[in-house]
Amino acid sequence: MPAKYPRPRISTILFQGFNMPQNLTRYFTFYQLAGLVTTVEVPITRTGIIRNLYVIVNPAPGVGETFNFTLMVNGIATVLTCQIAGADVAGNDLVNAVPVVAGDTICMRCVSSVAAAANADIGVGMELVG
Repeated sequence: MPAKYPRPRISTILFQGFNMPQNLTRYFTFYQLAGLVTTVEVPITRTGIIRNLYVIVNPAPGVGETFNFTLMVNGIATVLTCQIAGADVAGNDLVNAVPVVAGDTICMRCVSSVAAAANADIGVGMELVG
């Protein structure tokens, strides 16, 4: 018997970046950091909502330093963000959600502070629901 209320499809989106420099803005998806958002965007294949952002870094930014992460959709910053600061190596945004439609393009933006740990490696996970 089919379910009366079908469950939404949930997919995990994983991005990874390597060697994040200090005092710069970089965009990334899979294994690539770039200075321009248009060089790393990937398309979304179905309509839904992106939510539950989790980010890890190695090493931590350092005392008084930060990494700020933002989901970009079609080259525009969204409300899905998190900051990792000081000795922290993880952050998340479990409050905000961003609607997307099939064909939209996405990537992550990372802004590192002036003396944040150089050459940080980054892992990002999010859900696409819908």
